[in-house]
Amino acid sequence: MDLTDTKLIAEVAQWNVRLEAATPEQIIYWAVKKFGPHIVMGTGFSPNSIVLLHMVHWMFPDIRAIFVNPGDIPLTNLEYAKTVKGYLPKLKVKEYEPDAPLSEEDRLAISRGGKDRLEVYSRRKLPLMRKALEEHGAKAILYGARFDQNLGRSRFSIVKPDEKQVMRIYPSLYREERDHQQYIIQHDLPVHPDGMPGGERAGCGLHDDTEDS
Repeated sequence: MDLTDTKLIAEVAQWNVRLEAATPEQIIYWAVKKFGPHIVMGTGFSPNSIVLLHMVHWMFPDIRAIFVNPGDIPLTNLEYAKTVKGYLPKLKVKEYEPDAPLSEEDRLAISRGGKDRLEVYSRRKLPLMRKALEEHGAKAILYGARFDQNLGRSRFSIVKPDEKQVMRIYPSLYREERDHQQYIIQHDLPVHPDGMPGGERAGCGLHDDTEDS
C-alpha cells in the first residue's frame, strides 16, 4: 500500500465517522458538495429504488441515473422504470446493456447464485458500469442499498471506494425496510408492481462483491 492509498483510507474513515449519524438527505447533500459534477447515482428500478431516486430528484435534479441491465432485470423492474420516469419528469436515466443477449447458460448460473452469479456479472455487468462511470467522469456514485438487505451489505460503510477509487456512497445504509416503506407512503410515491420494499436479498453484482451478499 503506497502513501496515496494510506491517505485515502484515512480520509474515507473520517468521512464515515462524520456521516454515521447523518440523515440520507444530509449524506446526499454532503456527497454532491464534495464531488460536484462528478457524481451519479445507480439504479436497477427495484422496489427499493424509488426512495433514493426521489430524494436526489427533489434535491439535485441534474444528477444522472445509471441503469445497467445485463439481461436478467425482471420485467416488473422495467415496467417500474417507465412509471418512475413518468412520475419524476426531470429524472435523467442512461441505460447500458451488453451487445450480446443473456445466454441460457448464464441465466442458469445467475439463478444458482454465489460464485456462479458473480462470475456472470463480472463479465456482463461490471464492465458496463465502469464504462458508464468513465463516460460521466464520475468520481462517486450514490446507491440505495441498506444494511438489512443481506449479510454482505451489513458490512458496508456509508462511503466505500471501489478498486478504481470511485466512491460508492450509500445514503440509506443505516435505514431499515420499514423506513423506506414509510417514505413511500409519506410522499405518495408509485409502488413497484411487486409491492413495497421487502425481501430484496440477492446482491446486484455491482457493489455486492462477496458470495454471501
